[in-house]
Amino acid sequence: MPRGGFRPGAGRKKAATVAYQATRRDQLQVLVTDPDWEAIVRRAVEDAKNGDYVARQWLTPYVAGKVPEEVNVHIEPLVKTILEADLALMELPSGERQSEGHNGA
Repeated sequence: MPRGGFRPGAGRKKAATVAYQATRRDQLQVLVTDPDWEAIVRRAVEDAKNGDYVARQWLTPYVAGKVPEEVNVHIEPLVKTILEADLALMELPSGERQSEGHNGA
């Protein structure tokens, strides 16, 4: 059997990871009480105010929200389709154009 490299089906399964995280989250919720969590957050805020980079990085998504991920959208096919539809409508006689869309009222 070859060692290393890509093997289909190898690696941690996503469902197993989600189940693991849910189990750990449940365990932490029992161990970390609301007052504990409040103390942790207050300390992080104070540390961030005093210039602690890690505290600022940890707090930022909670305070300002996550930075949106860049989404690449290719609109050229959509624009081409819209322009073709507009050209097709302009080529129709005026009486047919009105009956294709709304009645203009």
